Amino acid sequence: RFADLRYIEVEFRIDDQQGLKIPNTAIVEKEFYLIPKAYLVEQDGDQGFMKEIYDKDGGASVEFLKMTIYYEDDDYYYIDPMESDYTTGNTKLPIGTYLVQPDSQERVQVGNTGVLKGVYNINKGYAMFRLIDILYEYGDYCIVSDKTDYGVTLYDHIILNGSSVKENDIIY
Repeated sequence: RFADLRYIEVEFRIDDQQGLKIPNTAIVEKEFYLIPKAYLVEQDGDQGFMKEIYDKDGGASVEFLKMTIYYEDDDYYYIDPMESDYTTGNTKLPIGTYLVQPDSQERVQVGNTGVLKGVYNINKGYAMFRLIDILYEYGDYCIVSDKTDYGVTLYDHIILNGSSVKENDIIY
């Protein structure tokens, strides 16, 4: 009479993934500038781009602009559009800025964007975007790599509902 109640369903997972388990509600998307790889310049051990600037007489020149590269694919580097110069407080690459290719006169206008997934890290008391590399998704959670550059690591504190905050919000 109770033979059908003596068994339980078991699910075997063959594709085991190692990483960090985070809820899907923590995942947010952020836009980044896409800069072609040919425009990267290395100067004194720093990576950046040559920004075209104009003096008050209208003469054009270039200056090295150190930037943080969050991600790269085959064709582009992903740069944070809100990265600012800490001495002036202004954004380093406002939309419409021209970048000059090294050893050439070719230039590209900043404005092409792409989207990356990440979470908000609050270790320092304010929300900072951190990239994630999703290895496996199941239900309400996913497994992400803990070896991603500018990504999350073990023991990081993240916002569980990413849509409830914005980047640089102070967390009390």
